[in-house]
Amino acid sequence: MQAIQTRFIGATNTRGSRVKAFTEGFPRGVTVGYEHAASVEGAHDAAFLAFVRARGWWGLWARGASPDKRGNVYVCVATAYSADGVKFCKSFQRSPLMRDRSETLLVLE
Repeated sequence: MQAIQTRFIGATNTRGSRVKAFTEGFPRGVTVGYEHAASVEGAHDAAFLAFVRARGWWGLWARGASPDKRGNVYVCVATAYSADGVKFCKSFQRSPLMRDRSETLLVLE
């Protein structure tokens, strides 16, 4: 399993804004339209979810800002056995490794 990165891609004359999710092993990744009604995190999460569903990767994921602040990075911290949906864990014990308030856990059930 590899870390998944997301990046915002600005609008051009022919295409609207988009968010791309990719890994080093799958550089083409998955690109989804930027949902302006959603939050920035919501737009990046949508690209991440499209990517993991396309790859069939399910588990417990940690989200954090990328070092260059151009997107997010998602890391699988535990695998799960079903692929029914996604829930955000709002209440969890903060780990000393989580330095940024934007980091949270995503559970793919």
